[in-house]
Amino acid sequence: MTKQSLENMNHTYAVIMAGGEGTRFAPLSTSERPKQFLNFIGDNTFIRQTFERVLPLVPAENVYVSTNERYVNLVSEQIPEIPSLNIIGEPLKKNTAPALAYCAKILHDRDENAIMICLPSDHFIADENGFRLALDRMISLAGEGYLATLGMRPTCPSPDYGYIKAQQGCHPGNNGTKCVLF
Repeated sequence: MTKQSLENMNHTYAVIMAGGEGTRFAPLSTSERPKQFLNFIGDNTFIRQTFERVLPLVPAENVYVSTNERYVNLVSEQIPEIPSLNIIGEPLKKNTAPALAYCAKILHDRDENAIMICLPSDHFIADENGFRLALDRMISLAGEGYLATLGMRPTCPSPDYGYIKAQQGCHPGNNGTKCVLF
């Protein structure tokens, strides 16, 4: 962990996005128990793995989960370490951007210097140490005023994913924001 990310740790928050409704992995995944609450790989569910993956960088009390209000109890069962106020039950499905905007508002109201890490609840990460090193670097850059994005190179086009087309490395955004792609 870098000195900068240690200084930022108290201002770093992880938002785990867990709003999926269980349609893509049917019949294993259902609307009562979507894939983020199932154990496919390893000893824990996807959402639990996501939580544990960020603990070296973010204290448990700084982890939030954005989910459908019907899954609040499932989140509490699977991640009892986080405060109940950190589980945000969405009354309506409005997709990722509104959920993250709402979480950003909550975090800003809590801490004007908040650094928000947004994580899907259902990803498999083979190289967790490499992932944490990338997040650690991103936290340091965010503390310097950068907006950092971590992604994968697509292997084929799909309407299910968003794409970023940008220059390599740092460049100023339209509003003067510094950006970095990993």
